[in-house]
Amino acid sequence: IYMGKPVRAGELRAMASSELAGQIETLRKEMWQARLSMKEGALQQTHRLQHARRQIARIQTVLREQQKAESSRQRADAGSQASGSAR
Repeated sequence: IYMGKPVRAGELRAMASSELAGQIETLRKEMWQARLSMKEGALQQTHRLQHARRQIARIQTVLREQQKAESSRQRADAGSQASGSAR
């Protein structure tokens, strides 16, 4: 299993959403393989499952933050355009 070193949320915020989505897919595939290995009794470092699960949660949090920021930007743009045309 790779699952690598956990990336901090600040580093994740600098990444593009497509890159974050790719990381989630990779982590989920690795977790699936780890679960299979654990069922077979071959997984030695079971703590890596918990680390991967937390990393996925971090990435999903950052993605949600980015979505909320984008939607509030769009609302602000729409509001400024509407108020500008009313005058």
